[in-house]
Amino acid sequence: MRSGQTRLLAVPEARGIRWRPLLAITPVSFLIVYAGIHDPGATKAIHIPFAGIALAVWAGFLFDDVASATVRSAPTPLLLRRGVRMLVALPVLAIAWTGLLWYADVWPIAGTLTAGFVAQVSVALGFGALGVLVVGSDRGGLLAVAGLVVVFMAVPLVMRGGILWADPFHDGWTYHYGRWIATSAVAFVLLVLASRDPAARGARAGVRALTGRAEPAGPAAR
Repeated sequence: MRSGQTRLLAVPEARGIRWRPLLAITPVSFLIVYAGIHDPGATKAIHIPFAGIALAVWAGFLFDDVASATVRSAPTPLLLRRGVRMLVALPVLAIAWTGLLWYADVWPIAGTLTAGFVAQVSVALGFGALGVLVVGSDRGGLLAVAGLVVVFMAVPLVMRGGILWADPFHDGWTYHYGRWIATSAVAFVLLVLASRDPAARGARAGVRALTGRAEPAGPAAR
């Protein structure tokens, strides 16, 4: 049943995505990488994470939808609808990211750069979902931008005394992959919790939306 719902939701969710900003942001991200390649005083890989932030900003606005109030009573779980939207949008974002890696020609360190980019997108989605819940259905992306700035710029600035939050030539698995996996995991939990159905109650509502299971009605249901 879930697979059928997914197919039915794919086209409407694709139409609800704002694709035009991505068409504007992608060239900007390539310009950032271009500046890094032609900067004699820096390694070209240093600029790629900042280009990733530019792409992640678009992902942060993925859940913004002024018409979302009209489907709040729909039987399809909110988490499922957002999951379908991500399935439609994220492959396009992955193509843009692959293009950046190809343009910069940094394949030897593409793994750690991609792990960082996944963390950026995860943070953007998590804070974007929280923003829709707290700020409003058409302004959630603003909180996503704030989250990206705090997690990937402000915190490293305070902890390391500089804005260079990722050094691809640093040694250590935790530095290259562990911290990004942990960041992505926390952001995913935030996304699930913020994607609870509006009518749902209780801390387990997000898990029920994810699994499609309903809470037992009472002792008779056991």
